[in-house]
Amino acid sequence: MPKEDIIDIAAGQKKAHLIGATEMAGDNADLEVTLHHNYYLDIQDRMPLLRGGNAHVYNIVMDAAGLARAKKRITPDMAKAIAAKGYHFDVVGNGAISTENGAVLLEKSYLIDVFSPVRNNQKDPNQADYTGKIKAEDVILSDNGTVFRGGSDDANSPLAPYPVKAKDFSWNGFKTLTYSYTAENPENLVAQLQGMDGAGAGKLNWSSENWLKTVYKAAVSKNVQAVEDSE
Repeated sequence: MPKEDIIDIAAGQKKAHLIGATEMAGDNADLEVTLHHNYYLDIQDRMPLLRGGNAHVYNIVMDAAGLARAKKRITPDMAKAIAAKGYHFDVVGNGAISTENGAVLLEKSYLIDVFSPVRNNQKDPNQADYTGKIKAEDVILSDNGTVFRGGSDDANSPLAPYPVKAKDFSWNGFKTLTYSYTAENPENLVAQLQGMDGAGAGKLNWSSENWLKTVYKAAVSKNVQAVEDSE
């Protein structure tokens, strides 16, 4: 395989947000999180993965176009050779995941080439304890150029929970969200979150030499008093 192909295949980030570090932990049911206006670029899994509790996820972008391109570089013959050596290697693309009766609401978001956008069991489909509640509402999914907009409950929806039969959605511990919010039209999210004031904390303009240092000399800025940094 050419070096460029190897780099492309290895470039994707494996995991993003895990909510609930330990399987079946007694306090997983107490977890509550809201995620919004995040841009996940070529991340293969957990956007987020919830173990118990509640997660409200809106106005996010899952952009896995690079992963889809990389996956095509692994030919069927290569996949057979990898499997014959006993390796479990592939480019995967899981989106939002709910397990252990957790409740995940994914809404007003834009998904690009995500292989399995909505999952409700990440452990064992035959073990009901690992199945969660998850629902998509007004989500745009662009899959190899084919665009779907809708929710989990639509007929023949590509956003229907996988791999087990969906549980009826309800929040754990309350009936409705306890805060107000304004979710934006997902049509404009990609451009919006790629903009200067989009997702993230902003861009750091720093020389490459500074990233390699462990000790810095005193520096002065308009708003920061000079300090001596150490390792």
